[in-house]
Amino acid sequence: MPAAAAATLDSRDLALLRLLDSDARASLAELGCAVRLSKSAVAQRITRLEKEGFIDGYYAVIDSSRLGYLSFRVYLKFYKTSPRRESEIIDFLLGDERVWWLGRIEGEWDAGFVVWVRDLYDFRNFWLKFLSKFRPGIGRHVISPYVKLAHFSGGREAGVVGEGPKIAIDETDRKVLRAVSANARDGVTALAAKTGLRPAVVKYRLKQLVRKGVVQRFRAKINSAKLGLSLYKVEFYLDDWSKLAALRAFAGGFPSLVYVDETIGGGDFEAEFNLASQQELRALVAQFKKRFSFSIREITYVVYSEVLKYSYFPS
Repeated sequence: MPAAAAATLDSRDLALLRLLDSDARASLAELGCAVRLSKSAVAQRITRLEKEGFIDGYYAVIDSSRLGYLSFRVYLKFYKTSPRRESEIIDFLLGDERVWWLGRIEGEWDAGFVVWVRDLYDFRNFWLKFLSKFRPGIGRHVISPYVKLAHFSGGREAGVVGEGPKIAIDETDRKVLRAVSANARDGVTALAAKTGLRPAVVKYRLKQLVRKGVVQRFRAKINSAKLGLSLYKVEFYLDDWSKLAALRAFAGGFPSLVYVDETIGGGDFEAEFNLASQQELRALVAQFKKRFSFSIREITYVVYSEVLKYSYFPS
């Protein structure tokens, strides 16, 4: 644990962060049993973690592919842009409801974003609109369709977005999904008040959405920066594709693993880690090189210096 976090949080605080990230809807009784504290003590600690900014909220991991959406990732390198022009580009992406993730990147790229679309033509329309406004300020760019995004928490898989069968949902389901995406820790009564539905309806619909795989997991929005961590995306390019499954299994052994991305046009294997420093990154990469020395052709990485937007449910 970085020194900055160690000065503020104790082992029970860290345990609560892990537990809430694994299941944001866990009851105070369940959490208290796990960390050996009373319900009131757990409630006080959670409130403090929220007020001090270690927890920014709670969300549902929703498999948008089951709702009929595709995702496209775009990396951008700005070209002869002023800070004002870069802010205009960022503001456009922040304001477009199809953009569900947006971040600033250090190194080879300046920004990256991911959009929800219904099909390839929907993305084309978005992209042409974007270029019509900002083409002179965009140098290099790379577009990669997302196939799958696996979430991890504490070294364990915490939901997979992508490749799911399409599920038909109605407006009642959408109300429930929208509400639980805004605050996954809300109880059934609170969700009912926000949706205008009866608590029994909310409880049943939410249970069915989980059963059908539309909702994969309920997680906490942990503020990694407050813990002294940065998000590093490591991209592996392989000579031996037969090692892909072993590479994924090896990555899953790192508690710092946050996501495994599967794209078309990106790295052969892409993994994202919350790390405290470049030294930690070098040590991690060294372990991969030692384990797969004859299988990896090249390793590259980028650092997400700031996450500006992360939506959890398509509008």
